[in-house]
Amino acid sequence: MLSSDEHSGLFTFMVGLIVLVMAAVGLSLLMDRRFQFSSGVAELRREVKLSDAEISELKNKLEDGNQRLVEYGTKLHADSRSHKELTSKCDGLNLRHAELVKTRDEALSSVTALDGRFSDYRADYRTATWLAAVGENLGTLTLRSGRSYQQAVIRRVTDVGLEINHVDGIARVQGPELDPKFQDRFQWNDEERRLRLKKESENFDAHTAKTGTEAEATPSGERDVRRARLAEENLKRSNLRQNVRNWKNKVNKLVADHAEASSRSNYGSKSVPGSLETWDAKAKRLSAELKNARAALAMAKSDLAMVSPNDTLLAPEPEF
Repeated sequence: MLSSDEHSGLFTFMVGLIVLVMAAVGLSLLMDRRFQFSSGVAELRREVKLSDAEISELKNKLEDGNQRLVEYGTKLHADSRSHKELTSKCDGLNLRHAELVKTRDEALSSVTALDGRFSDYRADYRTATWLAAVGENLGTLTLRSGRSYQQAVIRRVTDVGLEINHVDGIARVQGPELDPKFQDRFQWNDEERRLRLKKESENFDAHTAKTGTEAEATPSGERDVRRARLAEENLKRSNLRQNVRNWKNKVNKLVADHAEASSRSNYGSKSVPGSLETWDAKAKRLSAELKNARAALAMAKSDLAMVSPNDTLLAPEPEF
């Protein structure tokens, strides 16, 4: 049995041992905390250094970006100004293009109108000149080949050339065989001449085919007379048909021009471009010309009906 003194000493020893263990545990915890804190501080320092390096790199990038932004901003400003200038110039060119297109269209319209007027003038001139030349005494008519006709008098002017009376009879002289002054005077067209000759040949062959038996029994002199008469009839018919065509073309042209002038006058347009005449005055003038042209066409058809009553050109003209 332990005495009370021994019991008290053991108790004290045990208490001291417990205190020592607890102190050791506390010191250990404190050392762990301090170590962890030191490790955390070192880690934070490393992170701070890394962050400083990253921040420095970002600053450099930011400065580089700002510099590029300034450069690009200057260039963008210059390009924007150039773009505005080019856009303005492009708009001006588009307006100029539209004006040129309008001018071209007006010029083409004027050229077309002038071509039509020239064709009408040429047809009228040829008709008047050809008719006025009938009966003209040419005296001695010398061809380019050297052949001559004495006391030559013009019987008729055709698309082919001249039909003349001369001391030995009658003859037809084609345009290319005559002096150039006749070419200018009578305004012959080589293509029209060839077409006329071709048509005459076809008509003569058709007529010969229909009356072949009779032609064989007819003396050569009479055949020549009939051939000349048939050629003369064909020429006359062709001239009359050409006259009808010319007046038809003139009437159609006047109808179109009158319709345009009336339309522009009704819509308030005043002066005709390139002329001192107003659209209203032009419409009135064209109306009078159209009336005269229709009267001339009716006369031309009447002349053709005397020779060829069933001719297709005698069909009625549409009224406008």
